[in-house]
Amino acid sequence: MENECKQSPENKNSDENLGFGILMSLVAATAYGLITTLAKLAYDGGSNAVSVAGFRALFAIGIGICLSLALKKQWRISFEGYKDVFWVAIGQTGMGLCYMASIQYISVSLGAILFYTYPLIILIVEVLLKRELPGPIRILAFASAFIGLILAIGPSLESLDWRGIVFAFGAALSSTILFFSTRRARRHTNEIALLIWANIVGLPIIGVGSLFMGGFHMPETTLGWSGLIMASAMFALAFTTYSISMRHIAPVRASMFYNAEPLVSIIAACVILGEILSPVQISGATLVIAALVITAWRGQHQAQLSKSGAP
Repeated sequence: MENECKQSPENKNSDENLGFGILMSLVAATAYGLITTLAKLAYDGGSNAVSVAGFRALFAIGIGICLSLALKKQWRISFEGYKDVFWVAIGQTGMGLCYMASIQYISVSLGAILFYTYPLIILIVEVLLKRELPGPIRILAFASAFIGLILAIGPSLESLDWRGIVFAFGAALSSTILFFSTRRARRHTNEIALLIWANIVGLPIIGVGSLFMGGFHMPETTLGWSGLIMASAMFALAFTTYSISMRHIAPVRASMFYNAEPLVSIIAACVILGEILSPVQISGATLVIAALVITAWRGQHQAQLSKSGAP
């Protein structure tokens, strides 16, 4: 009874709107998964990674300001929040630049497989920080992901551009920074303020990156512009539906549905770009996605045990 009395309105709302929260999570995962394939169309039209990242950042700032006005949410940040927001900007900008750059050198499918190892990197960091040995389920997830990566990369290793692999893992490491810095920043900064300021701080970083990544090049074809605009729109849709879903479903539970992202990326690359994975690579991708599902399920299970007070 005491626990019921202490239940927050947000938790009650989550229980009542679980189905809607799941729907929004799936929409967000689908939108995020489509971004790289659409960015590839922009590249084919004459654009490049740094241009897509810069255009998307400007687009996100505009969307964030519109959301702030529509939802009447404060988008200023407190003095103590500047340091955390800076690291959010580093993680988000690094992730965007590196992930967009990776698919200039390797396929969208392989880039997605490599990038979506970041939940496992987060687990490794947490294990090291807590100085505790991983349990058998986590070891199974790590082993599954490691074998999956070998199978996914192996068949094309000779013709694979090493820059794509470096950028993909750079994106995964940046996403890890983003995860931990966002968790700290959310103590005193709302998600819309983070969206706006992380991209504002990220713009100079993108500008410096342009000096080493070929400068800014806008698309020269209609298809290229369509890819660039749609990729930015998908980012806006993904962020908006993600924010909505967090009002109706717990983040740990939502993570189960966000595992659809790499699957969407691989299917979209196959349908739109004609990228075909070999049977061995498909097996590798399946193992990596299985590792993500195991990780998310374990996190949800632990959260439920913690909530119930079980050891």
